[in-house]
Amino acid sequence: MNKNGLAVSVIVVMIIIVIGFAILLIFYSQIAWTGNIDRSVCHQSVVYRATLPEFANSKDFVPLKCRTEKICITSSFLGKCKEYEGAKGVTRIKVDNVKDIEKIISQEILSCWETMGEGKLSLFNDFLAKSLALRSIKSSCVVCSRISFDDENLEKSKIDKDKSDVFKYMISHKVPNEEISYYEKILGDKGNLNIKNEINSKTSDEIAVVFSQILAPDNLNILTRVLSGLGLGLLTPYQVSFSIIENNIIAGYCGDVKVGGDAKKGCSVVRTMNYNANDISQFCGKIESIS
Repeated sequence: MNKNGLAVSVIVVMIIIVIGFAILLIFYSQIAWTGNIDRSVCHQSVVYRATLPEFANSKDFVPLKCRTEKICITSSFLGKCKEYEGAKGVTRIKVDNVKDIEKIISQEILSCWETMGEGKLSLFNDFLAKSLALRSIKSSCVVCSRISFDDENLEKSKIDKDKSDVFKYMISHKVPNEEISYYEKILGDKGNLNIKNEINSKTSDEIAVVFSQILAPDNLNILTRVLSGLGLGLLTPYQVSFSIIENNIIAGYCGDVKVGGDAKKGCSVVRTMNYNANDISQFCGKIESIS
C-alpha cells in the first residue's frame, strides 16, 4: 500500500472512531447516572437530618444535599430545551410518544417521594407552633426535578405533550420490576383518590416536582386549618391521598412524622406544579434544594 492509501485508511479509521465516540456520548447522555448518584446522596442527608431532635433549630445546621435535577424531554437525539440554554448537568431523555412523557414524570414523582423518606421523616424545623396566621403559613420545600420540553422537535414528531395524562398513568401502570402501580407504591392500599375540577389540560412549558412538609402542634384541628390555608384541604389528619387539581398531581400523607426518636403530627406532599417564581413562592416559604 502506498503512502496516499495509508493516509486515507488512517483518516477513515479516525472518522469511525470519532463517530463511535459521539454515539457513545449520546447514549450515555440519555442515562441519568448523575441523577442517580445525586438522589443517593440526597437520601443519605435526609435520613441523617431526620435523626436529629426538634431542638434549637438543630436541623438548620445539617444541610440537605439535594440537587434539583434538570430534565429535557425531546424526540431528537440532539434536541435541546430553551429553558436550559447554557446550563450544566441537564439530562436529555428521548421519547417516542405521549406514554413515554407520562412515564418520565411518574418516575420523577415516585423517585422524589422515596428519596425524601416517603413523607414519614421530619426534615424541617417546626416553625408553625409560633404563628398560626394562616395567610403567612407556607411549607418548606425541596425541588426534586425540573422537567422541560423541546417543543420544536416534539411538534415535528407529532407528539402532543398536552395529551399526556400522568394521573391516569400512575393509577393504571405498574412500577418497573414490581407488581403494583405507581399510585399503590406511593400510598399503599389505604390511599384515597380525589379528582377535583380540572381548570385546564395544557401542560406547562416547565414542570417542577416538589416535596414539601408541614409540621404543626399536636392539635389536629390546627393541622387541618393549616392544610386548608395552603390549598391542601383534600388531606385530613391520618390520611393518604392522591389527587389531580388544575392538571397538577398531588400525593400526600398526613399523620405521625418521625422526629428523632419521637413522633409528631405533620403532613408531607409530593406534587407537580408550574416552575416559575410566582407559583413556587405561593406554596413554598423556604426551599432547601440545590439548583
